[in-house]
Amino acid sequence: MKTLLCLATTIFLCTSATAAWGPADPPVGQPIAGLSFDLGWGDPRALPSPINSSGWEDSPFILPSGAELYFGYTRIDAGRLLENNELVDSGPDRPGQNGAPFDIYSARVEGDGWVVEHHPANSPDPGYNEAAIGLDATGAVMVFARFEPNADIFLTIRSGTEWVEPVALPAPINTSCSEDNPHLSADGQTLFFDSDRDDPAGSTCSAAARKIYSTRRVDDGWTTPEPVTGEVSDTVRPWQPFASADLSELYWSAEGPGCDGLACIYRARRNPSGGYLDPQVVVQVSAPQTEGSENAIVVGEVSITQDDQYMTFVFGRYRGGVDWQFDLGIARKTTPPVPAAEAWAYAALFGLAAAAFLRIRTFSGPVAGRQPRSFRISPWARSRPARTERGTSALRRARI
Repeated sequence: MKTLLCLATTIFLCTSATAAWGPADPPVGQPIAGLSFDLGWGDPRALPSPINSSGWEDSPFILPSGAELYFGYTRIDAGRLLENNELVDSGPDRPGQNGAPFDIYSARVEGDGWVVEHHPANSPDPGYNEAAIGLDATGAVMVFARFEPNADIFLTIRSGTEWVEPVALPAPINTSCSEDNPHLSADGQTLFFDSDRDDPAGSTCSAAARKIYSTRRVDDGWTTPEPVTGEVSDTVRPWQPFASADLSELYWSAEGPGCDGLACIYRARRNPSGGYLDPQVVVQVSAPQTEGSENAIVVGEVSITQDDQYMTFVFGRYRGGVDWQFDLGIARKTTPPVPAAEAWAYAALFGLAAAAFLRIRTFSGPVAGRQPRSFRISPWARSRPARTERGTSALRRARI
């Protein structure tokens, strides 16, 4: 029995241990405290300089191939803006940046670090915010949000090494309301986005009406956008959509069932008869939401590589325990799926080992100095931390 228990333990360790980030992985920075991952994801790290800075990084998108990362950046101090509605520059100037608002940047790995470049799709007008990027699998078709002042969706195409002038997508994709956080499917034929329109034409708008929409490319343009159906609407203010390459899974940011933080990242699976069902929390805040800690207090805007190995996201925390700071993070699959036959074999071994262990415990009696075994309930399950009004009001005004 002892041999069986050792064998089962060895199998468990070999199939579930997490290796350190290494040369084959993207360059990463320090671990991120305060986030909880599920569905096989974990080991979150902040992206290092020159991606993250003392400024405001937002809306990351990693190419399906993982070859490039796109993100938005502004020098504006997030804390001063969210808490006091003040536009104060605190971040560094990045090469090519045109004014204080958000510009789009791309990053690629060279050697053991990242190289960041200003993207040519940015408008020369210094008054526009441009961010919330999505690309197809080829990396040659890009959509993004431009605020003029309301958010509209623009599209640009790479021809050779040059990007053509971005064009606004036509109505009824863009309306007088806000169309934000576009995501282009891997084949470039389906566009997801969120909007606060009250009706399909966008004649009236309200924050409470925000939904995720989808539209498909056709010969003469795009189909009329329709709200994504299923159980996505069971969450509060769903936005920031991301779909897997085959569209079988939809990810988005929201509050709702199972979410203990200011916002969580959800995943639902497509139902063959239509819609996305069974939303599950993939990422959420797991530590106290206090102003004196460096723990993450909000998370959103997920994107995932096509091989399902890396996930990027934006997270917010209190910088120095005082001001808001938004940075970009990356996580990876830490528990790859086990083939069904192997899973049954492992389950049988664990069952036999557990039975043997319980028999040994039953006949050996209590161990001196050890308390009786009992279930331990997490303190966070017993007493959920109250949200601070400061954090809640700030989130309402933040992009993420």
